[in-house]
Amino acid sequence: MAAGPAVGALLAERSFTLLFVIDALTSVMLGVVALWALPETRAAATATAPEGPRGSALGILGDRAFVLFLLGMTVANVIGFQLGVVMPLHVTGAGHSVATYGMLVSLNCVLVVVLEVPLTRWTRRMRPERAIAAGHLLCGLGYALLVGVAPVWAMASAVAVLTAGEMLAAPVSSAYVATLAPAHARGRYMGAFGLTFAAGLTLAPLAGTSAWQLSPPLFCAGCASLGVAAAGLTLLSARVRHGYGEATRAQAG
Repeated sequence: MAAGPAVGALLAERSFTLLFVIDALTSVMLGVVALWALPETRAAATATAPEGPRGSALGILGDRAFVLFLLGMTVANVIGFQLGVVMPLHVTGAGHSVATYGMLVSLNCVLVVVLEVPLTRWTRRMRPERAIAAGHLLCGLGYALLVGVAPVWAMASAVAVLTAGEMLAAPVSSAYVATLAPAHARGRYMGAFGLTFAAGLTLAPLAGTSAWQLSPPLFCAGCASLGVAAAGLTLLSARVRHGYGEATRAQAG
């Protein structure tokens, strides 16, 4: 991850065809390794799936708290994917090379490699929804810091801030979804969680480039606003879930 963006940028300056061919070959290699070398990790069934809507994929829509969480993650991913959508436009528009953009993305990956584990040890002391919300806010702030920024060091500082947000939210959110899901529906919940990345990747290019074309400051303000919205949806999701749990306990009592 750390070496890939820099190598990819250097290859892209010489031949996009070569870049895509190498990318395809490495993807095939990974597929072969996954097919033949990775062990099965699926746990034995511990619960019987209920019949009716709750036992179907659409039953997830009945979990209002989880739907709010998914909406927050989708919004956050629209922001997060701007690193590959608007960031290169910003870098080259400021007069820097494609290789400079590759180095900035590599910085993102290096920071994750060096700081992710120590930071995760610290975030374990926080409530997961608060850590995720803080990450969304930082990610939006990182893009907001790009307003009028041209020097590479200033861009690197913005990347460091948005990377901190990514490190706060990403590992916690995956584990959080696993704890939210009923045992029989864990795969469906994780699948729905994965769709938020696909949705974010689909919406990010259209939303990001449209806002950037209208006005770079508008794009930066939009990212900051979306960070606040994603954080708010995450915290609201936790409140709804907490309220549902309190009501269930009251009925049981």
